[in-house]
Amino acid sequence: MSDPNILFDPQSLDRFPQTPGVYLMKDHQQKIIYIGKAIHLKNRVKQYFAQTPDPRPFVSLLPEILSQIDFISTQSEKEALILERTLILKHKPKYNVLLKYNDRQFFLKIDLNQMWPKFEIIHKVTKADEISKIKIFGPYLSFRDLNAVYQQIERYFQIRNCTDLIFKNRTTPCLQYQIKRCSAPCVLKVDREIYLGEIQSAIDFLEGKTLQLIKQLEQKMLHASMQQAYELAIFYRDQIIAIQRALEPQQVSGYQEDCDSIGFYRDGDHVQVVVLEIRNGKLSHSEHFDLSHQGGDDDEVLASFLCQYYGKKAIPDRIDLPFKVENKNEIKDSILAIRSQEDQITTKATQSFKLIDQPKDQYLQLRSIAQQNAQERYLQIQQNLKVRNQALLSLKQLLKLRQIPLRIECYDISLIQGDSPVGSQVVFHEGKALKSAYRIRHIEDTKDQNDDFGMMKEFLHRRFQHKDDWVKPDLLLIDGGQGQLSAVQSILTELAIDVPVVGIAKGADRNAGRERFFMTGKET
Repeated sequence: MSDPNILFDPQSLDRFPQTPGVYLMKDHQQKIIYIGKAIHLKNRVKQYFAQTPDPRPFVSLLPEILSQIDFISTQSEKEALILERTLILKHKPKYNVLLKYNDRQFFLKIDLNQMWPKFEIIHKVTKADEISKIKIFGPYLSFRDLNAVYQQIERYFQIRNCTDLIFKNRTTPCLQYQIKRCSAPCVLKVDREIYLGEIQSAIDFLEGKTLQLIKQLEQKMLHASMQQAYELAIFYRDQIIAIQRALEPQQVSGYQEDCDSIGFYRDGDHVQVVVLEIRNGKLSHSEHFDLSHQGGDDDEVLASFLCQYYGKKAIPDRIDLPFKVENKNEIKDSILAIRSQEDQITTKATQSFKLIDQPKDQYLQLRSIAQQNAQERYLQIQQNLKVRNQALLSLKQLLKLRQIPLRIECYDISLIQGDSPVGSQVVFHEGKALKSAYRIRHIEDTKDQNDDFGMMKEFLHRRFQHKDDWVKPDLLLIDGGQGQLSAVQSILTELAIDVPVVGIAKGADRNAGRERFFMTGKET
C-alpha cells in the first residue's frame, strides 16, 4: 500500500511509450479511480500535469488522491477503446462512465387461439410461442418502456387484463369496465367479433400502422352511425381522438433513416447525456443518463458512453453526435468489435451504420432538441437536489442533529397472521430511497412474539454487528415510542455506536399526521 504522504512524481511518466493504449490511475489504497485511453500514452498522461491548468474538478484532485499510473499498450486506438470498456466494466472506477444495464428483456404476448385474448408480459420467447396465432412484441429493454406501451393499450382499447382464473370466476364487472377500459366479456354479453376487432386494432397500433388504424376506426364510426348505434360511434370517435392526440408529439417530418441523436451537457465533473430515438419517422423513445464524477474530457466521456451503450443497444442507421470528434472511425470500429464479441455475429445493417458529428437540416434541429433536453434534465436534477438538501437541512435543525442526515435508516418489526416475525430496514441516501440497501430478516432468537423490544434489539444487533462493513447511518428512525427507543439505545451503547435515534409512535387518536416523535431524554 502506498504512503498517502508521498505525492505522485510526474517525472515517472517519461517511461510511458508513444503508442496507443490504456492508462490506469490508482489512489493511495491502490484502488483504480480512473481508466483512460490514448493514441499516444506519454503525451496524453503528461497533459494532466501541464502548466496550463485543466479546469476539470477531477484533475484538481489528482495531487491529493493519485498514487501511481499504470499503462497497457495496444496495437491501435480501436483496441484501446475496447480494452478501456472491458476494464471499466471490471473495475468500475469512480471517475469513469459506468452505465447500468438490466439484462432482462420484456415482451408482450397475445394468444389469438383464446376465446377472449389478452396481452400478457413475458420475459423470454419459447418455441411454444412461435406459432402462427401467437403474436410477440418486443423486446423492450426496460419495464418502464413496456409499461408505457401497455398503458396505451389499456387506455385506447377495451381489452381485458385480468388473469384467466379471475376471468372465469367473476360475477360482476370490475373497475376496468367502470372506467371504460374493458368491455367485461367475463360477465356481459359482448360481441366477440367486436372484441377481436379491438384486439386487431391494438396489434396494428403496436406494429406502427397508426394511419391505417385511424382509417379503419373512421369507417367503423361511420358504419355504427349509419346503423344508429350512436353509443358505439361515439366510442370510436373518442378512440380516434385519443390516438391522434397521443401521436401528435411523436410525429416528425423529413426523417428517412432510423436515427439516435445524442444530447450532451456538462457542468464540472457532472455530465448529462440524452438519447433521442427516431424510428419510422417518429420520436419513439428517449433515455437519460446522469453521469457524475467524470474524470475524462468530453471526447473521452462520449467515446466511453457510445462503446458501452451500443455494446448492448440496437444500433440504428445513423447516430448523430453532440459535437465534432476526431476519432469517429475508431469509435465505430470499436462498437462493431464489441458487438461481435457480445452477439457472436454482426449483421450487414449494423455494419453500415453512420456516426455523424456535423448533421444538417432537420437532423441539426434534432440535435439541438437533444442538447436542450440534456441541459434541462441536468438543471431539473440540480433543482431536485437543492430541494432535498434544504429538506435535510431543515430536518437537522428540527432534530438538533450534529450533521445533515445524508443516510437515514428506518426499522420496523412486523407480525403477519401469526407467522414468524420479520424485521425490515429501509434506507434513504441524500433524500432518495436507496433500494439496494433494503433488508428483510426473520426474527429467530426472540421466541416471545409479544416482546417488541427484544425483537427490535435482535434485529438491530444483527444489522450493526457488520458495522465495519456497512456505511454508518447519520440517523435511525424506528417504529415505536420510549420503550423501543431505550432498547435501540442499549444495543448501540453495547456496540459502541454513536448514532442519533428517533422513535415514531402513533398519536392518541392514531390519525396520520398526529404522530409523536421521541428522542433520547425528550419527546417532540
